[in-house]
Amino acid sequence: MKTITMKTKWEDITYSEFVMIDQIFSADIPENYKESNLIAVLTGEEEDTIASLPAMSFQKLVNKLKFLLDPPKKTKHKKNYTVNGHKYILQGDLTKITTAQYIDYMSYTKEDMTNLSKLTSVFLIPEGHNYNDGYEMCEVQRDVEDMPFLDVQAICFFMQTQLALYMIATADSLERDLKKQGKSKKEIEAQTASLRSTALRLLS
Repeated sequence: MKTITMKTKWEDITYSEFVMIDQIFSADIPENYKESNLIAVLTGEEEDTIASLPAMSFQKLVNKLKFLLDPPKKTKHKKNYTVNGHKYILQGDLTKITTAQYIDYMSYTKEDMTNLSKLTSVFLIPEGHNYNDGYEMCEVQRDVEDMPFLDVQAICFFMQTQLALYMIATADSLERDLKKQGKSKKEIEAQTASLRSTALRLLS
């Protein structure tokens, strides 16, 4: 009988696998179907192969799914990552982020805050390039899908927090300037509300 190996820890799960796992957990299907689908994802085998396993072998694999019940641990972001032979530099310095990056990031958050491959691709820059210059963004997003989920989670958490704090600081600075100009409270709130609400959304 074919030997089947299965991933049994979060550190080995890629981002694309995490997405599939999350979809399976959320699906309105019987528990045994969830188990077989999860095992298929974690083994890289076809669902028919898993379904044809002897009951005892299947149950042994089911027992190994228990790690999914524990939340993934938080890890620290790195300065660079190599995925599928491509080296990426994490642009975590907000003073160096371009207007185009900021616009793309905010656009992606409005599309779907859960699509981490798009959000991450804004800050992972291929070595030797400037943002979205001389490379395909879709290729970066495909590489993000093959990254360890814990790394993608670390990048997104770090960048969202940094951006949110930057927006709050910008709103505070703008408010001080407007007060010096003698602007009313209503005028000040009108000009700073968007920054503060976006920051709170990123932090939530």
